[in-house]
Amino acid sequence: MKKITWFMSCLLLLLVGLQARAADVYVETDDPTFNVYTWSPETYGGWPGKTLTDEAVGGTLVTVNGKDYYKFTIDAIDANGGIRYIIFNKGNQQTDNIRLVDGDNFFVYPAGENRDDYTKYETTNPPIAITSYTIVGVAELCGEEWAPGETSNDMLLQEDGSYQLVKEGLTLMAGTDYDYKVVGNHVWSLWEVPQQGNQTLTVTEDGEYDVTFTLTLGDTPTLTAEATKVGTVVIDHTYTVTGAEELMGVAWDVNAVENEMTLVEEGVYTLVKENIELNAATYDYKVVRDHSWSWAVPQSGNYSLNIAERGKYNVTFKLSLLTDPPTLTAEAEMLEEPPTPITVYTVVGQAGLMGVDWDVNAVENEMTQEAQGVYTLTKSEVVLTAGDYQYKVVGNHDYGAYQLPLNGDNTLNIPTDGKYNVTFKLTLGEDEDQLTAVAQKIEEPQPEPEYVLHYGLEGEQWQDKVFVAGEGEYAGKLIAKDVAFEADTQFGIKYGDIWYAGIPEVEGEPHYWIHAGWCANVPLNTGDGVKNFIINEEGTYSFVLTLGDEGITMDVLGFPQAGLLGDLDNDGVVGVSDMNIMINMILGKQEKTLDADLNNDQEVDVTDVGLEINIILGKNE
Repeated sequence: MKKITWFMSCLLLLLVGLQARAADVYVETDDPTFNVYTWSPETYGGWPGKTLTDEAVGGTLVTVNGKDYYKFTIDAIDANGGIRYIIFNKGNQQTDNIRLVDGDNFFVYPAGENRDDYTKYETTNPPIAITSYTIVGVAELCGEEWAPGETSNDMLLQEDGSYQLVKEGLTLMAGTDYDYKVVGNHVWSLWEVPQQGNQTLTVTEDGEYDVTFTLTLGDTPTLTAEATKVGTVVIDHTYTVTGAEELMGVAWDVNAVENEMTLVEEGVYTLVKENIELNAATYDYKVVRDHSWSWAVPQSGNYSLNIAERGKYNVTFKLSLLTDPPTLTAEAEMLEEPPTPITVYTVVGQAGLMGVDWDVNAVENEMTQEAQGVYTLTKSEVVLTAGDYQYKVVGNHDYGAYQLPLNGDNTLNIPTDGKYNVTFKLTLGEDEDQLTAVAQKIEEPQPEPEYVLHYGLEGEQWQDKVFVAGEGEYAGKLIAKDVAFEADTQFGIKYGDIWYAGIPEVEGEPHYWIHAGWCANVPLNTGDGVKNFIINEEGTYSFVLTLGDEGITMDVLGFPQAGLLGDLDNDGVVGVSDMNIMINMILGKQEKTLDADLNNDQEVDVTDVGLEINIILGKNE
């Protein structure tokens, strides 16, 4: 059994070492308007991600085993063994992190009895078997810093069913927090105890220790660490001040030897940073021991040094181990030497706005002096999506020399997607400096919409044919020539996003007329509740649009030719028998037909009888 476990562990390590693998994600949903977010890779942009149907996600609708799913693909496991997560979210509701596996991942979202609960999902993904348990943590405990792939830290199965790892001869210091946890299968985020955060081991005195880690599985797995002192050691500690780059020269670097403190008396250490240029701002700092965050003063948070006036300073840090807890102070002495004048102002910010991400050395983002104390920069034709963009200005390519605002950033809001000219303006004042940004959207000319014939059979995919300029007898008109129709083809006319189709005339609103072959004029308008025209006979037709002051008219070429006007019995002659048919229609003895409506007023009445008489008498053709 142990041989199989060892083999599976090696196999998993081999797989993790390979390149990133793809996970196909299938989501069954009645509402695809929710968002998908991944921590890494950042395929879907910043929080909250992209809508499932967004092109960046690629949510293609597919059918699997008779069910419809939205499918997209991301890397499931990266080359470092990190398993990918996704999060589904909508509005102020979201799921927990959802682990992905290599291959197919099927989800129903949202799920449960309440389908409006966007915190719930269901999955048919199979559970992943945990074949190894590895202690990870700080280097003082584990030899390597937080290394899930370190097999020397694998726990061994005990007779009582628990797992154990013993680390011998560790040098540990009193009062230091040593963080640790256990992971499964040598990868992060697949299985961990604790699930959130870490556990901490502390000892009461410096010394050499054997540490025993014990993992007990069950519904609620537990992990413990017991330290047994086996020897006495004398530790010569090193204390290093870390903090803001402007203050320390490097940002929060526990290994910066130039920021190590000097012992001045028993239990008291100092460090002096000389002739440093500081802006009027607040700077955070703290001290660490032996180049590790395991011991720090303060243990949580930071101390702050407030500089009221821009200038050059000597800053003295003092650490006292004689107090409980230890204390750290910083005093700033302003020098008489004036600060270096600011000769260059550079706007920095998010890459989408500035072209590069927070780059103080970007010469293309340097401002130009327009007047005494006034500097501007214009970024032309910047393509921006709707949202907020952060920015600020720095002096002499150095945050420490000058920055505005001193704390935080300014925000430029872009209300709609588009192309913008963005102008930044810095005004230096006696009491207060001001920085603004104005975005002017570039209104680009839009192409004139086309008239399109949209047609097809009910329930099937429809086709489009664009109207083009006519020639010859159709010069000055638009024509869609030789369009093959099946029987019962429906059609309408589109102009850009506007639909033209036959609907009743609305009183007080403009309307147009459409004339289709033998059909009577039908009002043409836009709006909801439109209906499509139908051509009942299979054939090839041409559609001609005439755009006039009165509106749009359309002729359909290819319909069967109308017979002799007034020839209701289709005998080729207009005579008394046709008159009798028309009278019987008026008296209700015979069904009315359109061919008896000689004046096209949608009625068959005495007016049509008069026209029929004139045709018989030869007064009308």
